[in-house]
Amino acid sequence: MADGEAERRAKITAAVEAVRARFLVSFEDKLAELGNLAAAAAAGDDEARIALQRGLHTIAGTAATLGLHDLGAEARVLEASIERGESPTAEDLRQKLRTPDD
Repeated sequence: MADGEAERRAKITAAVEAVRARFLVSFEDKLAELGNLAAAAAAGDDEARIALQRGLHTIAGTAATLGLHDLGAEARVLEASIERGESPTAEDLRQKLRTPDD
């Protein structure tokens, strides 16, 4: 591999790692937000249910893109449960949405 190609790959890897680090730092806040949405959705708030589903969809895609495949897969499972009319609780989210640091 040419030096230029190796340097380009190293820069891309560093950029992805920086995005991954920011995602992980902000994840606990996002999880708390999703927990609040889950509680509101369980109480019948349709807007909260839609926002919860959208948030899980975003986590699924972002996590997969950043190499956090288990987290992405769990987010997809939870998203699908909402599509089936189920209401995951905040505790469900905490138990299933685990980062590598958990």
